[in-house]
Amino acid sequence: ESGPLWVDKWTTAYNSKPMWQLSIGYFVCGITTASISVHFIKWAISENISTSEAALSFGVLSAVNGISVFCSGYFSDKFQRRIILGLVYATRGIAFLALLLLSGKVALWAFAIVGGMSWLATVPLTTALTSEIYGQKKLGSLVGLINMSHQLGGAAAVILFGMVYDIFGNYDLGLWVGVISLVIASIASFTIREQTFSSRFYKRFAN
Repeated sequence: ESGPLWVDKWTTAYNSKPMWQLSIGYFVCGITTASISVHFIKWAISENISTSEAALSFGVLSAVNGISVFCSGYFSDKFQRRIILGLVYATRGIAFLALLLLSGKVALWAFAIVGGMSWLATVPLTTALTSEIYGQKKLGSLVGLINMSHQLGGAAAVILFGMVYDIFGNYDLGLWVGVISLVIASIASFTIREQTFSSRFYKRFAN
């Protein structure tokens, strides 16, 4: 199997749109996971929620995510991966909206459940799409670069959320940044031309 964008040099991948779409999505993934991982307890305290209950809810989020990671990969084997990936980012956007539009423990547990459905479900989808669109020869470098964008997004978000809280006394602006960025990530994922460029479909349509 092969695809029209399979590369012999990792730099070549950046000449095509899907690499940027996947990187943008993962950059946003970093923004929205790292910010919560670092600031979630502080957000809970600002909502008069105990640290122990906040920690418990994050544990529930992780447990839900254990199921959703498998489910996202499973369903992506049956449907186009870009569709599942776009839905994952959209679901996380809803989770962030829950923190903004709900309050207190209702917001906490809504985020734990809905956020858990999307938390690391991006990983199998992004890796599979990268492999199928660009081939395996430089897969290590490409996945490493996409993960670098994830970490850069996370680093920026952790700092931004802290600055937002110091200035405004709440996380609302940071959370809105999360919502807007997740809309962008969802659109970027939905618009990947998977049937054109993925080896999973290319050979079928080429014939």
